[in-house]
Amino acid sequence: MSVTAVRVGFLIIVALGVLATAAAAEPTRGILEQFGFFGTWAVHCDEPASPDNVTRLALTTTKGVTFTETLGKDSQPNIYAVMSAKRLNPDTVVIRTKLNGDIEQDLTIRRDQNRVRTMQNREVGTGDLVVKDGIVGSNKSETPWLTRCSGELPSQ
Repeated sequence: MSVTAVRVGFLIIVALGVLATAAAAEPTRGILEQFGFFGTWAVHCDEPASPDNVTRLALTTTKGVTFTETLGKDSQPNIYAVMSAKRLNPDTVVIRTKLNGDIEQDLTIRRDQNRVRTMQNREVGTGDLVVKDGIVGSNKSETPWLTRCSGELPSQ
């Protein structure tokens, strides 16, 4: 086999991998778009991000679907790369994410009109539940309802 044939074969394999990744991202984007996930969300939209006012920005980029949660100027934001999404029912979606490029998590998010809330957060590698039934395991507090900001309308 010639060097040229090997190079062409390699390029075809790389191109197929890129196309498969893009094809996998499209259904995920569509599921989240129909769920109404994209946009800016906060506990209180008219106040700056803080530990008591989580702010989430969910969007699509050329690299795929991401969302960022900010707890204020004194903390680093959490960046979630969305790997897949599955709609459980009209008001609930499970999103597999990679948190800060490291930890895979399955987040179960519930929507109630213009609000969303994390109901479950399971670390994929260990199976540990960080959030169960809307309660954070480490401090027993309820996860907050986040409201859609900036007058954005939810997708149906």
